[in-house]
Amino acid sequence: MKIINQKRVKHGLPKLRIQAKLVTAAQSHSADMGRHKYFQHNSSSGETWNARILRYGYTNSGYRMWKAGENIYYGGGLYSSPILVVRAWMHSKMHRAVILTKTFRDIGAGAVKCSSGYGDCHGVVWFFTLDLGRRIK
Repeated sequence: MKIINQKRVKHGLPKLRIQAKLVTAAQSHSADMGRHKYFQHNSSSGETWNARILRYGYTNSGYRMWKAGENIYYGGGLYSSPILVVRAWMHSKMHRAVILTKTFRDIGAGAVKCSSGYGDCHGVVWFFTLDLGRRIK
């Protein structure tokens, strides 16, 4: 999360603060991807990423404005370093846009280690989820 804030500050944006409900939503999604061996924003049961964020308590109820975004990643070996994960996101137009969304103020991240590989990665693979958001009363 520190690396994300460094990127935001470099672009003149406010730092994000850790939001426990987003952390729980992100961690649960990383765990689900690792356990069920898949890579997508929707859960293994088909739940959408924004429905998951709402279910974990980052609700829109009682707020006049609610906005959220999500980035996911998986990699093994050197490609599982948080620094390289953020670098990959920043080199992707869509993922960069999520990180640099001006209105976001909250952040939650999850990372889960999977020892049995995934895709073209053999051995240890890490699944990462980054959930960002903002709510205004």
